[in-house]
Amino acid sequence: KNRNWFYHHMMDKVIVPTSVPSTNEPLVQMLERGVNAADVGCGCGASTVALAKRFPKSQFYAYESSPSSLQVLQQRIVDYNLTNVTVCDVAVRRLGDGPNPTSSSSDEDNTFSFVYAHDVIHDMPHPREFFDQVRKRLDKTSGCWIIVDVPCHPDLARNIHQPGAPLWFGYSCLLCLASATSSRDGQGLGTCGFPASLCQKWAHEAGFEHFEKRTVEGCSMDSCFVLG
Repeated sequence: KNRNWFYHHMMDKVIVPTSVPSTNEPLVQMLERGVNAADVGCGCGASTVALAKRFPKSQFYAYESSPSSLQVLQQRIVDYNLTNVTVCDVAVRRLGDGPNPTSSSSDEDNTFSFVYAHDVIHDMPHPREFFDQVRKRLDKTSGCWIIVDVPCHPDLARNIHQPGAPLWFGYSCLLCLASATSSRDGQGLGTCGFPASLCQKWAHEAGFEHFEKRTVEGCSMDSCFVLG
């Protein structure tokens, strides 16, 4: 459902306006130079394809758990003749392993400079642990993590009065909560379960020094968090 958003909005409204927190270098400039980047919960890879085509010098690691989505992504890599995408089935390879899990290099060398996560944190059974994974593998000196998720509040009373509430809670009951409770101890955030206050709290607990909440221009259905 986000394919057109990735192709027509992601670059200009999220990637281009962002600067790397620790260096203030434009994110576009860093990606153009060539770095290791991760697209987490990439689905069928529309976001990965858009990023890989725009930044051919960077290497993108596409993480996904759905076998059928991974098949579509593999075909898209062939169709677009992309040589800078590595497909990662999270059943066997997680972000915490780094871009080179079999490498003998030190942890400092086995890092990502950029991580992107779109509408996926609230679907995870263990989202808090994922913050630790990203912190472990995000470059300490020039790393940037962008999270795009559903804008929501910490309490139900305010969430149900948002214009998008019927759609969001419908998605949550039919899709998001099924994923977020797919393990016995799953946290079950759901579509309206990841407000900015929770993101900031987890970022602080995981050791991130920078947290920034941004609105996505012209897209009221999305919130953007920049961590570093």
